[in-house]
Amino acid sequence: MKVFVGYGYNDRDTWIEDWVFPLIRSFDFEIESGKGLEGLGLSEEVRARIGKSRAVIGFTTRRVQQVNDYWSTHRWVVDELTHAGNLGLRHMEVRESGVDPQEGMRNGLGRLDFDFERKEVLLVELAAVLQRWRRELQSIQVWLLPEAIRPMIMRSYRDQGFKCVYRTMIEAEESDPVEVRPVPYKGGVYIKLRDVPLNAAVQVEICCDGKTFRSDFEPIDAPTLTLLGDH
Repeated sequence: MKVFVGYGYNDRDTWIEDWVFPLIRSFDFEIESGKGLEGLGLSEEVRARIGKSRAVIGFTTRRVQQVNDYWSTHRWVVDELTHAGNLGLRHMEVRESGVDPQEGMRNGLGRLDFDFERKEVLLVELAAVLQRWRRELQSIQVWLLPEAIRPMIMRSYRDQGFKCVYRTMIEAEESDPVEVRPVPYKGGVYIKLRDVPLNAAVQVEICCDGKTFRSDFEPIDAPTLTLLGDH
């Protein structure tokens, strides 16, 4: 899984590559960034890199001191965080003390504040966030049963009226449905669930040919889900 990291490409921010990148990799995340595309703003390539990521961390560090004693930050980092929000990706601002709040991100965004002289405190806080993301940002492959349903899915999964959704449930609270495309593969049909917490149960529902097939809620560590209905 990839995490996009936005930051200042200057000597003062090299600590992010030296300290933060190894921390992120220690949680088995791959890192994407816009390095090498400096000066191009939110280019199509940067948008594409963000779109391939599961989460975005943006470091709004000091750039130029202003007359009001605040500091400006990197406009492209703010734009990258905004783009991540527009895509519905998990995203978090890491704001250095003294950065003008008007140039930071909007209220309501997850944010960590830090002091440049005490960056080790930030690393502890960031590790806790990454641990939570690692637990929650999972891709899980689940096979659909019974095997007799495979021909029906193969016949209609590209039709306009075909629909497959899954819901998760944690402590008896159901999520909104998430649409997903079944993948017919040798020996069966599977779906890929994204961003499912470890303690969740999942239910799959398929509607096609005027019929509905639905599984029970099952723990996500179950390798298969059995659809019940008018097969």
